[in-house]
Amino acid sequence: DTLYFEDDNPAPRRINGYQTDGLFDISMNYITEGRDRSRPFYTVISVEPPHPPMEAPEELEQKWREKELHLPPNFSAAGDQQRERFLEYRRIYYAMVENLDMNVGRLRTFLEREDLSENTILVFVSDHGDLCGSHGLLQKQQPFEESVGIPLVIEDPTAPDSAGRTIEDPTNTEDLFPTILGLAGLTPTNPLKGEDLTQLVRGTKNGLGRDGVMLEFVSETRKGAVFHEATWLAFRSRDFKYIVMGDINGAEPHAFYDMANDLYETNNLLDDAGHQKELKRHHQLLRNEMIRTGDHYVLKPAFGVEGLNVWQDLDR
Repeated sequence: DTLYFEDDNPAPRRINGYQTDGLFDISMNYITEGRDRSRPFYTVISVEPPHPPMEAPEELEQKWREKELHLPPNFSAAGDQQRERFLEYRRIYYAMVENLDMNVGRLRTFLEREDLSENTILVFVSDHGDLCGSHGLLQKQQPFEESVGIPLVIEDPTAPDSAGRTIEDPTNTEDLFPTILGLAGLTPTNPLKGEDLTQLVRGTKNGLGRDGVMLEFVSETRKGAVFHEATWLAFRSRDFKYIVMGDINGAEPHAFYDMANDLYETNNLLDDAGHQKELKRHHQLLRNEMIRTGDHYVLKPAFGVEGLNVWQDLDR
């Protein structure tokens, strides 16, 4: 029952059928009929599923209800009733993902049919993931990898040798704008904080040469909701994830995970004596990134590294 609007026309238009199918149809129709074909195009297909309400095409829902699920080791539930609810949620989530995957395939077939596949770059990215019962939780907002470790898949026909290549360096949303400009051969008018990943995509560069990226949950305004009283900030390097948690009075160390050996984040190494050097380094890396980005989050001192409070600096 999805409605959408076109430009400034106040009359709503109805999408017939499943929402994701309809959004891909609208975009492909625009590419064939709605644009100036003498000029390059840039199209964003922003889909809602996988997302509540948990609904997928009926045949895919049924397919996933009949499949045996292979659960990650961090999947947990408080009792049989919650377990069944989590499993049903995960099944429908997978059904929605499969529908999206089918539509991406449909788009690629369309581009080939329209003779556009050799000069059209596809970028596939998400805004967040879903825990689907991992760590006994559903949906998003958590610093766990299921929530924050989103896909960034780029198909660039000008770089066929890069097909199937995986790059381990962490990236974040700051990198998307400069990368999309770079892939299109454009130079930004103003300096951007993110990195242009074009050379990585095209295989002319093997790494970013930076320590990692900052992750943050900015705020939760709903009283009683998770992270309303205290929010988190994190630094994700190639091998580790360091998380702090706190309120307006300042954040303290919360968790430290070895992402090279503990991808499911089941062993918090915050108090592990053998990782104190890395903990100090990551606290410093997080502080440095807060300074670089002008972040107003308050960080308490830890591991011999001084804290950071921009509000005190403003008062001076």
